[in-house]
Amino acid sequence: MKAGADPRGLDRRVLYNSDCTNIFITARGHQVLRRGDLEAVIDELADTQVGVFVSNVVDRWQCFYASQAFEWPAALPAGGGGYPTHMLVAESLRDLIAAGADPLRVMLDRAHARGLKFVASFRMNDMHALAPDNPIYGAFRRQHLDWRLRDETGQVYPGLDYAQPAVAARTLAIAEEIIQLYPVDGLEFDFMRHPWFFQLGAEAAGAPRITGLLERTRALLDAGGGRGRRWLGVRVPATLAACREIGLDVERWIVQGLVDYICPSDYFFTDFKLPVAAWRELIGARPIGLFPSLHPFLASAQSGAPFRQAELLEPVAQQTAANLFYEQGADGVSVFNWFVPREYQNAPGLDLETLRRIGSAESCAVRPHRYRFHPLWGAEPLLASRRRCRAFSATERHDMIVLDRAQPGATGVMTFPLSARTDWPRARGALAFKIEHLMADDTVSLRFNGRDIPFERFALRYYPAGRNGSMGARLGPYAQLAAPLEQIPLQGGDNELRATLERARGDLAAPIRISELRLDVE
Repeated sequence: MKAGADPRGLDRRVLYNSDCTNIFITARGHQVLRRGDLEAVIDELADTQVGVFVSNVVDRWQCFYASQAFEWPAALPAGGGGYPTHMLVAESLRDLIAAGADPLRVMLDRAHARGLKFVASFRMNDMHALAPDNPIYGAFRRQHLDWRLRDETGQVYPGLDYAQPAVAARTLAIAEEIIQLYPVDGLEFDFMRHPWFFQLGAEAAGAPRITGLLERTRALLDAGGGRGRRWLGVRVPATLAACREIGLDVERWIVQGLVDYICPSDYFFTDFKLPVAAWRELIGARPIGLFPSLHPFLASAQSGAPFRQAELLEPVAQQTAANLFYEQGADGVSVFNWFVPREYQNAPGLDLETLRRIGSAESCAVRPHRYRFHPLWGAEPLLASRRRCRAFSATERHDMIVLDRAQPGATGVMTFPLSARTDWPRARGALAFKIEHLMADDTVSLRFNGRDIPFERFALRYYPAGRNGSMGARLGPYAQLAAPLEQIPLQGGDNELRATLERARGDLAAPIRISELRLDVE
């Protein structure tokens, strides 16, 4: 794959986004890494459908490589001993560089030797819950605590305000160093860690600042000479509206030809309803790659702690999501937080074999398929989640139907996409979903794609104790309904489940909620 090749034409169509800290922690006792450990990660991925190794080498305005001009997390501040994992990251980085094994150089050279492209990734405003005494908090943030972002309540967050010219200027200066010193195939600006860049209300006014940063970065990439066009990729929120809301003028980036690929993404979960077709239409025939994101997890388990006990998404379901993306015009997929196989493993099952299957539209189309349409962030995400992660409520995404018992005749809709390649009238498998707080004398009518489906067609299993949150989102008493696929009028493309409350017990306050739609297709 020569430099400057069109990202739409990759032979291997998986972008593997490697975390800045987990790459320094092995699965073998968390010992400090050596050069061979870094090379082994590349070697294992090179035997899959990974075509681009995207290495997160800039985070919190620190450099996770042997920078000649900027800080890297090796000088541990007083009090840093309370963060053993992050101490290990800093120690690993320090020891690697001292041994002459600059991790960026080692992984870049190995990637090129194994036929992979190498892209250096920047996390643009990482706000993981770090205190200033953490060894990877970064001196730049410590020196500018008054630039931190605040929400409506006045709560302070670790991200910095891009209205301060020095914030973008530091990012640009680090980008210039990498472009000049390393033969990378491109840079990726990760706007999903975290998708919040300006004080509230200043997003529209601030958007030109972010665009200006991309314009200057594009000019640096193009000034290399003799290497062909080097890529500038971006990870952005799932919808164009969400991008605008936080000050990212992606439409302008596309029209001006600033970017070479786009990775629309949820913050933490694989989104089966990611609007890939809308992105494809926006990009049109321009030479811009479209690589929607896959994550290890399916949905939030607890609204107050959305990343605790989140449900893992099995490999065949990842393949199913990738198939939906390919059918809508994706050029490949980008995987995020897939710490496999040598890195710290928090997602068992996302193995190398999965990375071999999702790099091809043809292999993803092969059944079985497992569709999972769950509320990604719960019924109503907390303010902190919405700001830091750009989370969407289940109702605005039509992931949940909520029927108010006080309103007989109330109707709700859930929408979901299915593969256009499946012959649905002949499909075999099962469809299931959950109805929370459904009592014996409640009556709810169901319509799939405009056709009434009698309740009697569903096998019903009742769980009076609900679910405690250890195996998915916490639920009150609920019924699970299931039926063979041949009894449900499904179709390729968009589908609709409509529910109407015909009658309800009036002595209960809890609304009837329908969620967690699943389809298994054999």
